[in-house]
Amino acid sequence: MVLTLATGLIGGTAAAFNSATTNPGFVAAPALKVVTGFSGTAQDNTNVKLTWNAGTAEGTGYTILKDAGAPAYPDPCGAATYGSTLVTNTAALTLTDAQTATAAQQGMYVCYKALRVYVPPGSAAVLWTSQNSGSQTNPTFDVQLGMVVKSVTFTNGGTGGGKVDVGDLVDIYFSQATNQPAVGATIGICGSSTTGIVYLEKPMNATTCQTPAGAGNVGSFTGMTGSLVPVADVVYTASWTWVSATHLQAKVTGQTGGGVATVTGNGTYVPTASLGIKSTNASGGGAVNLCVAVAARCQPAPTGSF
Repeated sequence: MVLTLATGLIGGTAAAFNSATTNPGFVAAPALKVVTGFSGTAQDNTNVKLTWNAGTAEGTGYTILKDAGAPAYPDPCGAATYGSTLVTNTAALTLTDAQTATAAQQGMYVCYKALRVYVPPGSAAVLWTSQNSGSQTNPTFDVQLGMVVKSVTFTNGGTGGGKVDVGDLVDIYFSQATNQPAVGATIGICGSSTTGIVYLEKPMNATTCQTPAGAGNVGSFTGMTGSLVPVADVVYTASWTWVSATHLQAKVTGQTGGGVATVTGNGTYVPTASLGIKSTNASGGGAVNLCVAVAARCQPAPTGSF
């Protein structure tokens, strides 16, 4: 039996077809273009909000899948099976998934996939689904749960070669929108020759780090490798800018103490509760504080170089 549809001819079953499909006695249906602009973000510790762009006319809606496994770290989404269907053939361009995160799950990942689908008039069953092919791939998105520092980058703006100097940047990126608390004008960057830790803090004075860091600090870097010539604390002034609600940037503006500091290994960024960074209560379920757990899921290794 052959059914005639507005978008082509297809025989028999409700299989997924694309432009490469061939079958004796069947005419291949036009390929459904994959979803574009698929992304997601955690909202506090309560929800995940997913969004995507409007598709082309040959489809009727969107199906959103989720990996059925528990949240995990490191990111497990490369092996995800997407066995849970959140919605089928929705016309909407956004979906809120009631994915909660315990304190222990902050920084862990959940995995989502978006499909473009076609449901014939008068039917409730999906007949065609967008397929992976050489020219297109159904999009997936890995959402990091909770309020965490996703990544930190170092960028040279001065001499280069790992030397820390005026113009260098430290960029801190968060997993969701923050409350953007003000960073004090006296907060700089201080490398301690005693502890080996680099503090984002108000120093004890123009030539000496405060250890441990005091109130209003923006965290620290542990495990950095490099050199101090001479061996003494290095103290830098910095300007701080919230580039966006998820992006805090420090720019080195001067040096008041110490000699030449050269970084050869970036170490680990250790966030702090001192500045009061938290989410914005986008879910309505309550804001959540920045994760400061001693765990890789909340303490990223910086990338880039000075």
